[in-house]
Amino acid sequence: MRDREIREWLKALTKSFGEPRPFANATELEQLYQAEDYTGMFRSIQANYGLTMPTRFELGDSSDAPRTNDGRPAPGWYRGNVATSGRHRVQDATVYCGDEWISQRHPLEMAVIVISHEFAHIALDNVWHQLRDVEEVVDLTAMMFGYRKFYAIHATKATRAMVAARIYVEALLAGKSPEVNEEMYASKMGTLAPEEIRYAARLMQT
Repeated sequence: MRDREIREWLKALTKSFGEPRPFANATELEQLYQAEDYTGMFRSIQANYGLTMPTRFELGDSSDAPRTNDGRPAPGWYRGNVATSGRHRVQDATVYCGDEWISQRHPLEMAVIVISHEFAHIALDNVWHQLRDVEEVVDLTAMMFGYRKFYAIHATKATRAMVAARIYVEALLAGKSPEVNEEMYASKMGTLAPEEIRYAARLMQT
């Protein structure tokens, strides 16, 4: 686990943004999600970040999405006009979520992570943070701005998925016919391992 790096990254983020924010309003986000009001979720998260530049939310074509390190379409991305100098660099921005990703109705925490991650990109670009291109730092920024509970829930599900997949493979190798467990298909998101998410969340509570 990259405990030293995480401590250093959090120190740099605290210097730029201050102490970790209180938890975001999970009840409000869940209500918006159940109503399929993704624009409402977008506006709620934007307000929580305190970002006031003009922004838009759009469902994008997943075929146009940037690719992750493993070649899959990114579930979310943003494009904006970023000034070359000045205190606030991002002049305006559009946040995209892949249409295929939304239509699959992933769990609430994953929808929140996608949108809050993109706003973390905007926040880091806005101050031209020296670590703005480090994806782990982007996830830590979203956690700092109040979304660490959603990350922690996802980390728990991801851990269960890894355990379920290992048990399934071991059973197959033993000549058995195991049943497929839905937990095996929990999607991996972000660049932080589950134990790193939990470690960072604990540091943010001290």
